[in-house]
Amino acid sequence: MVIGLLELAQKNVPWSAYPVFRTVEGKRLSMDEFSNLANQKNVIYIEAEESEGTDYSNFNAPVLSLEQAHGAINYIKKMFTELVVDLNSEGTVIEMPENEKFKLSDEEKRFEGFLKFRPQNDDINKYLKSHDERLEDDLFSRLLLDNPDDFSGICEEAKIAEKDFSDLTWRVNYLVERDGVTPCDRRKFIYRGSVITLNLFHPEVKEFVHLSTLNPNLAAHWAMALCLAEKKILSHISPEAREDLLMYDAMTRVRRNQENSPEPADDAEFYVDFMDFMKNCINRPPQGN
Repeated sequence: MVIGLLELAQKNVPWSAYPVFRTVEGKRLSMDEFSNLANQKNVIYIEAEESEGTDYSNFNAPVLSLEQAHGAINYIKKMFTELVVDLNSEGTVIEMPENEKFKLSDEEKRFEGFLKFRPQNDDINKYLKSHDERLEDDLFSRLLLDNPDDFSGICEEAKIAEKDFSDLTWRVNYLVERDGVTPCDRRKFIYRGSVITLNLFHPEVKEFVHLSTLNPNLAAHWAMALCLAEKKILSHISPEAREDLLMYDAMTRVRRNQENSPEPADDAEFYVDFMDFMKNCINRPPQGN
């Protein structure tokens, strides 16, 4: 009956405080409590049918028992579509529950700190300066003056989609199979809600972390490009548009890297790598070729 009332009601009604959803540990949660946990953890687990021997006690979010009031599981799936992880699926991959053996290192935490779409509209406006204004800026003259028209369209597009990219949350963690224990090296990352979590068990992600000790901006950019090549992430943005936005992210990282480094010679390799990347983007063949 409570589930039926919840389906008909708005938020903050008396029965939303009624403890109706049962977890595998036997605790019951109200809709209010459940919603708060879902928003905090960004994931909700549903118990596997064959879960004998599985230790759910260290999972990083609530695990719903299959024993629920009629309609409860379907209601949760409908209300939290993007956050629900059904542990019945053999292909399910999750973040490793708290584990003393696999805590994030300082190196991994630092790499995570660079995983953010760098451009902001204030930065974008700087790339939309007039030709004469660009001449006054040594970095912009090197990046833009050869093909200024190529970049103006990219920057205008970035101003529109900047919020979509900036709203993504980027994390690193160890991903495991649905038992919460077995390391997973078949997935480079997972995407749930608006959170992208890179898998530290995957060899390619490990290489990005290692590269970040030499150049964190470059490592973070390439890791983000790897994820954003997946069309399911921000699916409304076309492949060409996301390529342009990633190029703009590269441009901004070049600028910030040089502004923060008093010795230009130290950034020579960084500059060459990014310039090669941007030239490849600008000179890409038309779609359909």
